[in-house]
Amino acid sequence: MLNYVCSFCEREFSHRSSLRNHVKIHDNVVNKILQEISEEIEQETNTWKKEEEELSDSEQLQEEEKEELREEKEELSNNEQLQGEEKEELNYNEQLGRKEEEEEEEEELNYNEQLGREEEEELNYNEQPGEAAIKEEVIDNDKIKYLLLYVELIQTFESIDISSLTIYKPEFPSEEFGDFIELLTRWNLSDTCSSDILKFVRKICYDDIILSLSVI
Repeated sequence: MLNYVCSFCEREFSHRSSLRNHVKIHDNVVNKILQEISEEIEQETNTWKKEEEELSDSEQLQEEEKEELREEKEELSNNEQLQGEEKEELNYNEQLGRKEEEEEEEEELNYNEQLGREEEEELNYNEQPGEAAIKEEVIDNDKIKYLLLYVELIQTFESIDISSLTIYKPEFPSEEFGDFIELLTRWNLSDTCSSDILKFVRKICYDDIILSLSVI
């Protein structure tokens, strides 16, 4: 008698129909196993996709964080640059202010020095004697120690009576002094006023102009 053997479990059957019915059981088992395998593969695939999406999101988040960090660095650099420019401008303004103060102080010092020299010259002029002094100059210590210089004395007049100017015209020590006396006569100034004006004129006139000491 011919036996039929199952290729899955090697079980023998006497009829072909029995073997065929038996094989259906194995087919169901195989399909179940295949289905389980397919489900496992699909689950693993979904898990991999999910992990990949999470990794992509994490990378995107890292890129966003890097971009934010770059923007913060750029903003910090711009702030530092702005602070540097403000500091340079402040230093320039301080330097300019110090320079202006120094120039003002220098101008004031020069003005004070010039004013002091003018006052000293005026004081020296006022203290200068009416007669020129004899100067001594050292020429050579071994031969001649001093050289005496003779200065011609300037003619001076102690007083001039201007009450008689309307009758005759006297001779004056200089043409300028004659013009001055003529002005005093024309405007009929008092002797005191004339003397004060003469004192002022003597202070501001040149040394080569001969003036009287008084008009009285």
